[in-house]
Amino acid sequence: MKRLAVLCALAPACSTPPAATTHDSPSSTTTMATAAFTLEYVTVFGPELGTGVQQYQSTLVVDGATGVATLDTVRAGSDAEGVPIGRFEATVGDAELADLSARAAAMTPGAVTQRGGPGTSTITLRYRAGTSGWEQSLNSNDPDQLAPFDPLLEPLNLMIGRLYQAPQAALGLEVLPGATPSAPFVVRLHNLGKVELAVLDPSGLGAADDDAWAGVRIAAFPPEQPGVTAPPLEWQQVALEPAVGSGPRQTIVLGAGQHLDWNTQAWTPKAPGRQLVQAIIVDYAGDPVIDGRPHVRGALFSNGLEHG
Repeated sequence: MKRLAVLCALAPACSTPPAATTHDSPSSTTTMATAAFTLEYVTVFGPELGTGVQQYQSTLVVDGATGVATLDTVRAGSDAEGVPIGRFEATVGDAELADLSARAAAMTPGAVTQRGGPGTSTITLRYRAGTSGWEQSLNSNDPDQLAPFDPLLEPLNLMIGRLYQAPQAALGLEVLPGATPSAPFVVRLHNLGKVELAVLDPSGLGAADDDAWAGVRIAAFPPEQPGVTAPPLEWQQVALEPAVGSGPRQTIVLGAGQHLDWNTQAWTPKAPGRQLVQAIIVDYAGDPVIDGRPHVRGALFSNGLEHG
């Protein structure tokens, strides 16, 4: 099992702490103690699927000078359902800033042996305070490497859980029943944040490439047999209705709090009975900013919908 550090870095399911809140202005004593530090917590895994973006990538930055923490994510750990991606931002209280700075200053970085293998994420911690600081890379699957840094990783993971409740430029995904048999499901993309976002029309992706597709996947629920472990679900992919015309994919502006809907193509069940439906958009293409608006890249997985 992967350590808590990497799982929490990529998904908020590890904890449900209180929502991030704005705190009073710091006292002069606290400001002097914490203002000049920056702390970064980066987790990456998998190949590069877009310009400057890997398959799984999470970056937390705590700025002691502004008292602001930002989290940028592209995909939830273990492809967890219902988890948004993008940028999340909240203020951090004086006491928490001072505690993080003290914990980081107490760390003793050093050389480590990088042990790779399937499912291994790389964690990078960076701490800067004035003219001093350190940087440390860690292997997510090596308890001996992680243990000395647990006093710092644990509060950072709790902070990540809070930040998921404060979307700034983030997307969420939903699947809904469609209106007709020819368009049986609707994929709905939500702008959960506070700013306009640029979206590349996902209907131009199709469903042929697991690293670049949009639509739904559908699986029949296996028969329940007491005392027998259910077999893995057998998924069938159904793409969105294709975009009209050819050429570059259209850029769509999605306002704060708004959503966009796309119908799926027709689908025929392989077998009668209950089906589990999940919307998915996997799209790492494009630049991080399009026409001055943030462009959220990565992979989104909706909560499941029971059908039939």
